[in-house]
Amino acid sequence: MTHTDTTPTRRRPWVALIAIACAWIAIAIALGCAPSSDSSTSPEQTDPRGMYQLEAINFVTIPSKAYHGPYFDPVTTRFYNQQIVMVNRGSINLLNNGNWAIAMDLTITRDGVVSTKAYYADGTYEIDGDELRLATRNGTTGTAIGTIGDGSLSLTLDLLGAKTTRTYDFGR
Repeated sequence: MTHTDTTPTRRRPWVALIAIACAWIAIAIALGCAPSSDSSTSPEQTDPRGMYQLEAINFVTIPSKAYHGPYFDPVTTRFYNQQIVMVNRGSINLLNNGNWAIAMDLTITRDGVVSTKAYYADGTYEIDGDELRLATRNGTTGTAIGTIGDGSLSLTLDLLGAKTTRTYDFGR
């Protein structure tokens, strides 16, 4: 009678670790080579309508200055030697019906006196390719042209009519 050993052979632990590591490397390589749906040549773009949060003014992260200089207030007919307008936060909403609304929280310092103000404007918009055109409603004046891309929006605005434009960058 022949005797056979039925004791299971035990693998060395490092062999199992190497096998697991090789499996993870193979998965990572496969995922890296898979086609991506977010490529720049992808024909699908997200719906441009919706809410965008203000992220920066002239590439400076919020809170940021929208204006710093002398200012004449046409409502009170008062001249200020120094006005500083800080934008603390803001958003723009492109609605489904072709309307838009923008709101910002401002801190305004006029010749050393600090106050807060909510800024609001609204109107209609048109999108042509990556160009966004805003027209304001009656009671406010002006238009704005900017660019809109996948999840971002950029507008050049003169926020308070002080003849000083800034670039306002919004994101989703």
